[in-house]
Amino acid sequence: MKLPALIKEYRTLDFWLFATIVIAALSKLLLINKGMLAFPDETRVFASANLINSLADGNITQAIADVFSTKGRPGQVIMNLLPVGVQYATGKIFGLSTFQPVNTWPFFLVNFAVYIGILWLQFKIAILIFKNRTGALLGVLIFCCLTNSYVYLRHALPYDKSLIIFYFVLWKLLKSEVTLSRKRSFQLGLWAFFAFLIYPGYILFYTLLIGFFLVYNLNKFKLKNRIQNIAVFLLAGGILLVATELLSRLGNVSYLAISSNLSTSIIQGSFSESYIFLPRYLYEVEGTLGVLICVGILGYVVILLKVIRDKELFKNSLALLFVGSVALLLVYATAGYFFEKVTFYGRLIHQMMPLFCLFLVAVLYKMLPKAQLKLSITVIAIISVMMYGLHLTDYLQYDYPLDVAWNFKVNHPDAIYEEHCELGNSWSMITNYEQQQQKAENPETFKLVNACYFYPVPKAETWQAYEPREPSVLLYEGLHFKKFVAYQFEGIAPEERAIFRTLDLKIKVYD
Repeated sequence: MKLPALIKEYRTLDFWLFATIVIAALSKLLLINKGMLAFPDETRVFASANLINSLADGNITQAIADVFSTKGRPGQVIMNLLPVGVQYATGKIFGLSTFQPVNTWPFFLVNFAVYIGILWLQFKIAILIFKNRTGALLGVLIFCCLTNSYVYLRHALPYDKSLIIFYFVLWKLLKSEVTLSRKRSFQLGLWAFFAFLIYPGYILFYTLLIGFFLVYNLNKFKLKNRIQNIAVFLLAGGILLVATELLSRLGNVSYLAISSNLSTSIIQGSFSESYIFLPRYLYEVEGTLGVLICVGILGYVVILLKVIRDKELFKNSLALLFVGSVALLLVYATAGYFFEKVTFYGRLIHQMMPLFCLFLVAVLYKMLPKAQLKLSITVIAIISVMMYGLHLTDYLQYDYPLDVAWNFKVNHPDAIYEEHCELGNSWSMITNYEQQQQKAENPETFKLVNACYFYPVPKAETWQAYEPREPSVLLYEGLHFKKFVAYQFEGIAPEERAIFRTLDLKIKVYD
């Protein structure tokens, strides 16, 4: 896409789609400096800080152990080195803590750059599939407007850093029509497995890539060459796996031993909603746009049947991606529903979300008359923007315990903080702030209400509203981030979501 030429076409639908994407993408900068370390999984970012300290001390064994201290995510530690290193430096320069909210902008900007990269790859992939700029731009806009596409931007989580590499590999496979040299197959194999090392939860997409590599554009004349290439692709991953295991042993740990237990940790939430998690998520989190994506997925089944009937399946990249992604999600759902081995989270369907957007676009182009196409694209674009505006506005109003506590610590460094959780026996999300080292003889005391993380989610009947003692004054009040619907699909069962939605859960500070 040549930007100068597109700008000259300011009266065209393509121009307005592109302009809307730019505005929607840039508006995500409003999310900066808030929300980091809200989830327990985010504490793995400390491994990167520990790695920097170990390297500075010359302790190589400990440095290697730090790389493998994140439960099978060594790539995450490596990818976080840059933003954590910058935050450490800016903290030293400006007298801030490395992970103080006002100092988390480097991490956010790296996340934002990765997010923009995913949008760009979405466009490049869509162009190869549709051979149509308007359709490609619509696919990007839909994804850009989904809450699921940006809800992890604030957080020190590895999902997008893994996803951008997986989609880079998919783009390269599509661009070459899987006609690759041995060298390129090896390189892509290394990249794909490194993406897995960043976040192993995206093993479904890794499997999808392998299957796509094997069968796309395949015929009997290419069979031998394809088998050799896929073998090289897998060999590259195997070599990186062996190298990773050997490196971990130097740190007195075993990557394979750690990774073998990962699946046993994916059991938060509900096994019973395995088959309905995706449509429920799309409806409750994404609203009308999510319903349209559900329609797109169902509508693509009709397209798929025609592709199969015409014996074009192996030549149709999007149809293969549809079959592969749906089949893998169904296998995963079966493992959850019948065998109670795994559960779905919002972060796990995140890996397939860009593809879901393309299925909807394909349905528009394949099933609507050409005369209705432009109007339909415009309507869907408007719906996407409206849903995005509503959801972003809603998202911006929520608060996070650590952020609130840090804001008070900055203004009252010698204060003592007492805590109270209104919902059950939950646990604190804030540190003690080294109260034992207080120098003030008569420090201020603040009461923090609901600066808590609610896991396991207590029963609703354990709710006890905090009654401040006279003459306490309410200094701050904000909605707890667990009230945001998208967060309620991260390891939380349906009946537990109902608790969060029913209760008036707010973070409060009293003097």
